[in-house]
Amino acid sequence: MSTTRRIRGENRFYNPPPMRKLQQEREKKRLEAEEIEKEKKKAKEILDRKIKVEEKEIKQPEECSTSDCSVPSRVSSTTTTTGTTSSNLGRFLDCTTPIVSTQHLPLTSSKGWRTREPEYRPYFLLNDLWDSFEEWSAYGVGVPLLLNGTDSVVQYYVPYLSGIQLYEDPSRACTTRRRVGEESDGDSPRDMSSDGSNDCRELSQNLYRASLEEKPCIGSSSDESEASSNSPGELVFEYLEGAMPFGREPLTDKISNLSSQFPALRTYRSCDLSPSSWVSVAWYCI
Repeated sequence: MSTTRRIRGENRFYNPPPMRKLQQEREKKRLEAEEIEKEKKKAKEILDRKIKVEEKEIKQPEECSTSDCSVPSRVSSTTTTTGTTSSNLGRFLDCTTPIVSTQHLPLTSSKGWRTREPEYRPYFLLNDLWDSFEEWSAYGVGVPLLLNGTDSVVQYYVPYLSGIQLYEDPSRACTTRRRVGEESDGDSPRDMSSDGSNDCRELSQNLYRASLEEKPCIGSSSDESEASSNSPGELVFEYLEGAMPFGREPLTDKISNLSSQFPALRTYRSCDLSPSSWVSVAWYCI
């Protein structure tokens, strides 16, 4: 026995493998807890700093007298903004609202002539809208939340497409059809769905026409003109998600799959679409 000890030696600090593994797991958990605590502390500092700035903006208009205040309109806007951003919902909307770069299109008269001093109508491409969700779809977007009025946490959310309906503006659609019949130059918004997307477009149009044909058309010409003015436009694309939340793919991946079948989903301009068009985005936490 003494010979064996002499050969192997004794180490009072020797830990068998199971004990060493347990210690490593404890150390790992401790480091993770410290990291989470640091993130909470940092988020709380950011939130406290933001709240202090908002409170300061509220106090400044209150301290100035009515004779010295030159911007009374700013007080109401500040208070309304503060009421929105100081809540969890307000912070969520601030973090998840996409920002898209706009372009400007010269407005024309009713006869198609440009005025001497053209007015510009802002619009954006749908592709730019989808690109604004790309990073959020891959990594999620962090939203600072306040729980129980004291605990600050950062919750991450990922966007998913719930549904979309695109209606073409009736007035622009009529102008486009006239151009195609007269010039056939292929520069109209109707030609955006090239590269094999005509089948998808024709299918959606046929479905929409079928739904219109089922309704009785009874009335005078004035009724018809009123109905056309109240029409949401021509339905050119529709998608409604039917899968359960855990079976869905992020918004960017879904748009990529849909646009491969309907390329105009990326090339449409907002000015070519009717105000009845809509997109529904669901946000799920990770």
